[in-house]
Amino acid sequence: MTRYSKTFPILLITLAMVFCPHGHLIANPPDDIKKLEDLLTQLSSDSSAERQASQLAFEKICLALTAVGRDTERRSASRFIAEKLNTPIDPAAQSIPRNLFLLRQLERIGGPESVPVLSRLLESDDPHVQDGARRALGAIADPSAGAALRATLEATSNAMLRIGIINSLGGRTDPENVPVLEKQLASTNSEVFRACVNSLVTIGTDSAVTAIRLAHRKTEGKNRDCTADALLRHADRLAGSGMEKAAFDVYLEIGNSFEHSPLRLAALRGQLMTAGAKAPDLVLSNLRSDDQQVMQVAIGYVRDMPESGIPELLTALHQLPGESQALLIFAFGNRRTTSAIETVRQYLDYEDPHIRAAALTAIGSIGDAGDAKRLLQVMKTKPDDRSDAVKSLATIRDDRVDLVLIDELANAQTDEDRLAFIGILNQRRSTSAVSEFLKQAISKNNQVRQRAIGALSRLASESDVSELMVVHSATADEERDSVEKAIVSVCQRIPSTDGQADPLLKVFEVADSATRVRILRVLGRIGGKHAQGVIEDSLKSDDADICDAAVVALANWPDGSVAEQLLRVAREGQTEAQRLRALRSLARVCVLPIPERSFQEQLEFLKQAMQLATRKEEINLIIDRAKAVRLVATLEFVAPYLDDPDVRDNAIKTVLALAHHQDLREPNRAEFAPVLQHILQLTEDSKLKERAEQYLQNR
Repeated sequence: MTRYSKTFPILLITLAMVFCPHGHLIANPPDDIKKLEDLLTQLSSDSSAERQASQLAFEKICLALTAVGRDTERRSASRFIAEKLNTPIDPAAQSIPRNLFLLRQLERIGGPESVPVLSRLLESDDPHVQDGARRALGAIADPSAGAALRATLEATSNAMLRIGIINSLGGRTDPENVPVLEKQLASTNSEVFRACVNSLVTIGTDSAVTAIRLAHRKTEGKNRDCTADALLRHADRLAGSGMEKAAFDVYLEIGNSFEHSPLRLAALRGQLMTAGAKAPDLVLSNLRSDDQQVMQVAIGYVRDMPESGIPELLTALHQLPGESQALLIFAFGNRRTTSAIETVRQYLDYEDPHIRAAALTAIGSIGDAGDAKRLLQVMKTKPDDRSDAVKSLATIRDDRVDLVLIDELANAQTDEDRLAFIGILNQRRSTSAVSEFLKQAISKNNQVRQRAIGALSRLASESDVSELMVVHSATADEERDSVEKAIVSVCQRIPSTDGQADPLLKVFEVADSATRVRILRVLGRIGGKHAQGVIEDSLKSDDADICDAAVVALANWPDGSVAEQLLRVAREGQTEAQRLRALRSLARVCVLPIPERSFQEQLEFLKQAMQLATRKEEINLIIDRAKAVRLVATLEFVAPYLDDPDVRDNAIKTVLALAHHQDLREPNRAEFAPVLQHILQLTEDSKLKERAEQYLQNR
């Protein structure tokens, strides 16, 4: 193979990369510079649109130059921009805004070639130009940029510039910046001092942290808080890196340097987190403190501490002050430390009420069925502790407790106990208690009945519906509503909407006439297609009570699917009461959204209802419900009623409600405008007039 055959393919590839119009690795540098130069003249244009367009195009080119393999072109563009920044500023030509924009581009593409110009701009009289140059230098990774920033920092007396440079030096995390930053710690300007501390802790080297530690020992007030906060951040970083011993020493130093401060509490928390095997001793020491906040920090750590430290706390528990004993027992319960159960049980009869309350509460988290009997004894014999015992009985995580409580409920001698046991079992969501709740639901005591019915609403299942209907039959008329709501709640937990009434329908099949009447009332609250057939048959019944109940069921239906049946009853009902009830319900449900019914069909139902309406009450109701039908035809339907004094107010409100929808109003301005003008003439209500004028003016 000749040397030409080896080099020829390389030559072809090179030519292809240069001339390929879509190539990304190599572009023609003069082309980019020419484009930037053309755009540069537009950056100072008097037209904001032209300036914005040129800026976007300029930024796009600069962004493309940051791609891998385009360093040569990037350097050329950087030199070009630096050269333009090096020209004298012409305020009349908007040079300063242009220069600020160019400085932002050097943040993206600047390198060592732009450092000299940027260094000079740090001395600009314009603070915005200074800041832009400082940011650009901070973004350049080359050491020359850091050197330029350090040189300016030591030379300038401008406090704001010094703060900005200090922040940039910290962001570079270069250890070479530590000596110059350390010098700035001597500044009497507190803002400079704090910026310097933050930059040193960001750099995070040993020398940087040592500088902060020395400053911490010498400073006071807010500057001391700043150094403490920085050291805490350093300690957090050490702890996160697994250097717990070093972190503990820093936390200890900060904790010892304050008597009362949130920073001291943070340091104490850090000590506990990094103390390792010494953590229990530290917890106990803090729990003996007279400082409430220190005690709370210790207790907060106990909730998260490793299980291995708990035995030491249990052993020393009795030696602590009473308040700390109570806090620690609470903490054992909060962390569900079952290994503490024997110790906690010893405090159930303790003389101190706070410690006793803590033990009773903790038992609710770590106890078992055996403890339930002890809690029951406390509940019955110690009125002062009854509330704590009741709460713990509701939270013990042992299903055997349910059986104990159900037995207690069945044999309770007082209504107070019955109420308590129903509440506890309900809170425990004990479905095994449902049969006992059904018995309590027919208690002679109204409060017991209502609490049992409430529990059944939450815990009963569809298999309990027949028994719930027995309760319904045994309940006085004025209380049946709560039983019906419980049945509805149970049925609505059935996933299939159409089948939610099925448990009731099974009872309906074998029920006597009186029970069927009651079932029909409940069916109306549940709805569903399966129930509609039973309702339809019941409407044809010769039994007047069943027929009335079917009409009531339709009137209570939860959606608009029974509109046809309601319209038929409104026309053909056996009694005036049935027809009136059906008419009012038709107006209510026919505008409820269902997938198969359009706005036009909803309006048609309202029109037919209006033909049947003879009283102003029903006419007003129909007009009011028309608000939901967003059609221009609805406007035409309602507008004539503006001239009827008996229903005018409702008609005005409905028209305004329709006009509120811009997507309806604007395409139909010719229809809305005269009606809104008419409203302005009719009403004296200032708010209604304001709305009408607003819609007329398309606002």
